[in-house]
Amino acid sequence: MKKRSVWRAFRDWSMVKKLNVLYTLMILLPVVVVTLLGFQRYNENLKKKVADFDLQLLGQIGRNVDNYLEELDRISLSIYLEDNLETMSSRNKDLGSASEFQEKVSLDKAMKILMRSSLKDIMGAYLFKDSSIFSQYGSGPNVDYSNFTRDPWYDKVLAADGKGLLIPSHQIRNHTKPAPYVFSYGRSLIDVNKHESFGVLLIDVSIQGLADILQQVEHGQKGQLFITDKEGRMIYHPVTEQMTGNFTLRLPNQQDSFITNVNGEWIMVNYVTSSFSGWKIVGLVPIRELTQDSNILLNLLWTLAGITLLISIAISAVLTSSMMKPLKKIRVLMRKVEEGDYKVQYRSPANDEIGQVGHSFNVMVQKINELVYNELTMNILKKEADFKALQSQINPHFLYNTLESINMKAEVNGDYEVADMISLLGKLFRMSVNQSSEMISFAQELEFIRVYMKLQKMRYPKLETHIAIEEELLNAKTLPWIIQPLVENAFVHGLAPHKGLGCIRIEGWRDGPYIRVRVTDDGIGIDVEKLRHIQSKLLTETSVETSHIGLTNVHNRIRIYFGDAYGLTLRSTLGTGTSVELMLHDMENWSDEDYADTDDR
Repeated sequence: MKKRSVWRAFRDWSMVKKLNVLYTLMILLPVVVVTLLGFQRYNENLKKKVADFDLQLLGQIGRNVDNYLEELDRISLSIYLEDNLETMSSRNKDLGSASEFQEKVSLDKAMKILMRSSLKDIMGAYLFKDSSIFSQYGSGPNVDYSNFTRDPWYDKVLAADGKGLLIPSHQIRNHTKPAPYVFSYGRSLIDVNKHESFGVLLIDVSIQGLADILQQVEHGQKGQLFITDKEGRMIYHPVTEQMTGNFTLRLPNQQDSFITNVNGEWIMVNYVTSSFSGWKIVGLVPIRELTQDSNILLNLLWTLAGITLLISIAISAVLTSSMMKPLKKIRVLMRKVEEGDYKVQYRSPANDEIGQVGHSFNVMVQKINELVYNELTMNILKKEADFKALQSQINPHFLYNTLESINMKAEVNGDYEVADMISLLGKLFRMSVNQSSEMISFAQELEFIRVYMKLQKMRYPKLETHIAIEEELLNAKTLPWIIQPLVENAFVHGLAPHKGLGCIRIEGWRDGPYIRVRVTDDGIGIDVEKLRHIQSKLLTETSVETSHIGLTNVHNRIRIYFGDAYGLTLRSTLGTGTSVELMLHDMENWSDEDYADTDDR
C-alpha cells in the first residue's frame, strides 16, 4: 500500500517536478556509482599493495631472524671444539680429583669463550650433567636451574638427540623484579663413539636481540610487529603484557595476508614463517589507519559530487522552466477547448518542437471545430472506438517494453535475481504477444513451459521438472498454449502449497493416429468430492470455477478443433498428486473425414 501511494503521489506531480527528479537521478546515479566503485577499487588496490609490501618487509625480517638463530646454533656447536669435552662421558668423576678440576677449568674456559661470542644478547650458558649443573657462566642475573630435570624443556632436548632446540620465551627464575624475558636454545651433547648423551647445554638469550631486529622497521603509528611459535605462543611482543598470552588466530600457511575483525576492529594480518625455526613473524595493520587518507579522498569526491548535483539541478530547473512555460500556455488553451471554445489559437514564438506541438494543436482545434459544425458526432464516436481497439493491441507491447525497462533498471542497481525474473517474465509475455499462428510445434510449446518453470524455479529452488517427450514428436503440430496451462495448474494447485517442493513430469507419445500428453505432479492432490465435481463440469461443458479455469479452456479448445472425442482426462489422489492426460489427433494424418468421424463418436 505504501509503495502504491508513493507511486500515485509521483504520478500526480507536475511535469516540471517529474523532469527535475529525472534529471537529478540521471546525474546523481552515475556520479554515486562512479564515486563508490572508484573508491572501492582504490581501497582494494591500496590494501593489496600494502599487503605485498608488508610481506616483503616481513620476509626480510624473517631472514634476519634466521641469520640470528643460525648464529646462535653455530655458537652452541662451538663447545665441541673443546678437547676435554668428550672425556666427560668416559671417566668416573671424583669431585676432589685433579682431573675433575682440570676438566672443569677447561669447560669453564669454553663456556666463557661462548659467552664472548658475537651475540651480545646471551644472558647465560649452562652445562648440565648427571642431574646437576656442571658448569655455568652468565652476564645476567643468577638463574635458579636447581630443578632443571623437572622442566618440560629438558626431556625435549634429550629427545632431540643432539639437534638444537628452541625453547619459547619465558621469564627466568631469579630475584630480579620484574624478571626479564628470554628464549633458550638447548642441545644434548652426544658422544659420537657411544652415540649417547653425556650432558645438556642450555643458552638463555634476551629477547632484546629480537626486539632490535624488529625495531629496525617502521610499521605505522598503530601497527604491531611480533613473533610467535607454531602453536601461537608469544616469542616476542613489544608490549610486555602481551608476552604471557597466545595469538589466537590460526596461521596455517608459510605466508599469507588476510583481513579479520579483532575486538571490534578490522585488522590486516600479514605473516611469514621462519625457515630455520618455524616461528611466525606477524604484522598487524589497522584498516582505519590504511583508509585514513582515502577517507579524505572520499569526502572530496562527495563534495565534488554534491557541487555537481547542485549545478545540474539549477541547470535542469532553468531548462525545464523554459520548456514548460509554453506547454502551460497550451494547457490553458486546451482547457478552453474542453469548455467548448473551439476558436482558440496558440501563437508560438519559435518553430521548435513545442512550436510544432502548438501548430498541431491549432490544426486539431480547427478540425474539431469543423467536425462539430458538420454534425459528425457519430464519426467521432467511431474513431474513439477504433482508437480503443488499437490501444488494446498496443498495451501488450507497452507492457513488454516496460518490463524490459524495469529489467535494465534492476541490472543497473545490481539486483540480478530480480532482473532475471523480469527478463523471463518479459520473454514469456513476448511469446504470448507474438503467437498468432493457429498451430505451433510441440517444441515451441515446450519452450513456453521451460521459460515458465525457470521463472517459478527462481522462486522455489527445490522445484523439479522432468520432460519426456518423444524425439519425433517435437516437430509435430498442436494447438498453442494447451500444455503450459496444465503445468501452471499443477504448480499452483499441487506444489505451491508445499512451498514448491516436488516434481512436475511432462510425457508425450504417439498412440496410433493420436498424440497423448500427460502432466503429472506429486503435490497435494484433489479430494474425491471436488474431483468428481470438476470431472462432471468438463463432461457437461460447464465452466469450472475460476481456480481451474485453465482446464476448461484447454478442454474446450481441443474439443472445438478436433471433436468431442478428444480433450483431457483428470485423475488425482489426495496427498499423492494429480495427473492430467490430453488426447489429440496427429496432425500429420489429419483430414476432414477424421473430423467427421470424431463427431460421430
